[in-house]
Amino acid sequence: MNLLRCCGRWAVRSSVFGALLLTGLSCAHAQDSVTQKQAGSGNNKFDVDKLFRRSIVIDGTVNYYSTATGSGIGQPDFSSDNQGRTVKQATGIDIGGITLSRLESLQAQAANLTTGRYQGAVLIRSAADIDEAVRTKTYGIIFYAQQHYPLHGSVENIQHWYDEGLRIMQLQYSARDANQKPGERLGGGPTQDGGLTEIGGKVVSELIRLGIVVDLAHCNTQTTIDTANIAKHLNVPITANHVGARNVKTGDGRWLARYARNATDEKMLAVKNTGGVVGVMGYGPYLRGPYQQLRMQPPEENIPHATIDDYVTHVAYIVNLIGIDHVGLCTDGYLDGTMAHNRTADGVLDSPRRWKEVIIRLHQKGYSEDDLQKIMGLNFLRVYRQVFKRSNVGKL
Repeated sequence: MNLLRCCGRWAVRSSVFGALLLTGLSCAHAQDSVTQKQAGSGNNKFDVDKLFRRSIVIDGTVNYYSTATGSGIGQPDFSSDNQGRTVKQATGIDIGGITLSRLESLQAQAANLTTGRYQGAVLIRSAADIDEAVRTKTYGIIFYAQQHYPLHGSVENIQHWYDEGLRIMQLQYSARDANQKPGERLGGGPTQDGGLTEIGGKVVSELIRLGIVVDLAHCNTQTTIDTANIAKHLNVPITANHVGARNVKTGDGRWLARYARNATDEKMLAVKNTGGVVGVMGYGPYLRGPYQQLRMQPPEENIPHATIDDYVTHVAYIVNLIGIDHVGLCTDGYLDGTMAHNRTADGVLDSPRRWKEVIIRLHQKGYSEDDLQKIMGLNFLRVYRQVFKRSNVGKL
């Protein structure tokens, strides 16, 4: 992927498809080009809305079927919410992964997108589809399985899932998921011991062959390291697309979010060493907690609400650990900001404007606009291009 200057603004050219992907609207708006190291200059007022308009924003996993807020952001018409805004205008997001727990759900959502029941959205099957979604200002959806569908001890079914549109798959969810039997368990969840299983290794190789992103958000450190070793050998990046940082601390030296579910430094470094991306999740309960011993269970319901500043603290920690080229954004909730299980945050982290508020705070910390665009979407875009380019089998 190469950055080019087009009509006074930045663009991204895919080395795979040779297509020019403009990071925003048409060249008529090109005068708003990204400035180098603008942060802290004092001469140019930071306009976060303008930055989002000209940038590609990719959310690692963000579901679109919540109706809790009544905002209308998302399905069935992604081009118009209750205020007449597109998803991009309401949230800043261009492309988002959606979790589909059953193959039947994936098939149903694919039908909704391809038969016209959903308006203003398109299913992403290839890097060229990302180009087209951004060009036409259409919300792009990537199908993601956090708990894989039945394998029955063989990798043969994965081709079928690929043909149906699956493009991201997590290897293991938790000790309580349905994939614990021999022939189904691929590795260890966050509270489990052990690494990649024999069938798990075969699945990783098959996912890479097909052009499906291998995700390890919930997987333990050893499973991630084992998977990273295979991926590095095949020169393919992996992701942990929705995690918090286990080792981040508060200003007074206390653990901020000491959960087994959160990623160790070793896990995030393993992802980074493949050229991959760690997506920082916005699900509040795992971003803050009072626990000073490693907590193996989910957070209690009465813990203090996480804030947008807690999220930024996790981002800054992970950037300092693995570098700006390997960090992305991930709601791990719904487009409108609603969180699962009726959890809430500070009214900002759980709002449609959450990513703009994150970017404002990172800019205030001295992040340049170039670096902000990497976090906003260019890092995930790089991974998707590199993995999807291998998609020379199955239906496209």
